Amino acid sequence: GGGDAGAQAGGEGGQVSKTWPYVGKFSQMAKRRGGVLVIGGVHGNEPASVAAILAHGVFPDYCTVVPSANPLALATAVHRYYDTDTYFAQYSYMCALADYAMPKLIVNLHEDDEAFEHRGFYAYHYGENVELLNVAIQRVSATGLRIANEDFTWETEQIFQGVIVASDDTEFDPSVEDYAWKKHRIEGIVVETPSNVWPVRARVRALRAVLDAIPEMYELVK
Repeated sequence: GGGDAGAQAGGEGGQVSKTWPYVGKFSQMAKRRGGVLVIGGVHGNEPASVAAILAHGVFPDYCTVVPSANPLALATAVHRYYDTDTYFAQYSYMCALADYAMPKLIVNLHEDDEAFEHRGFYAYHYGENVELLNVAIQRVSATGLRIANEDFTWETEQIFQGVIVASDDTEFDPSVEDYAWKKHRIEGIVVETPSNVWPVRARVRALRAVLDAIPEMYELVK
C-alpha cells in the first residue's frame, strides 16, 4: 500500500497535499532515496501505461511507483486534464514526489494518439546518459514491435531510431522530467507507444518491456 509522504513534501508547487486524492497515489514507495520513480497515467486517454504497471507485478524495492498520476482524467478518458487545476496539481505532485524520493532515474510511460507519421515506439530523454534510451529501445525491439524511425514527426521534432528530440516548450504541458533534471540532475526517460496504430495488447507489451529493463537501467545511474 502507499501513503501520502510524497504529497506532504514540498515541490515546485509547494505543499500539494490539499489536492489529495485528486492526483495519483503511489502504490509503492522506495525504501531509500536514489532509486527509480515509475509513472503511468499522466494523460487520461493512455490506459496501456496504467495497465502495464499493474500487470508488471512487484517492482524492486528501490522503485517508487505511481500507476495512475491523473486518475480523474483516466476515469473520463480526457487526454490533458480533468480540469486545469487538477492537471497542474498532478504536475506539482509529481515534482514534490521527485523532491521527496530523489530518484536517480524517472521512467514515465505514455501513449501517442497522434502517431500518424511515426507508427512505432519512441522515447524522449532528459539528462546525459544516452545508454538509458538504448536499453529501453533494445528491449522493445526484442519483442518484435516496430521502433519509429522517420525524418520528421508531430510538430517539427525529428526522430531517428526511436529517439525524439524533446521540446523545450513545457508551459502548457509541463514535464516532471524537465523539472527534475534542471533542479536535481535526475535522469529521465519518457517512452511512447502509438495508441492510434497499435492495439492495446501491443502497447502494454512494449511498455512492460521497458519496465522489465528497469534493473539494467538502474545499474547505469546508481
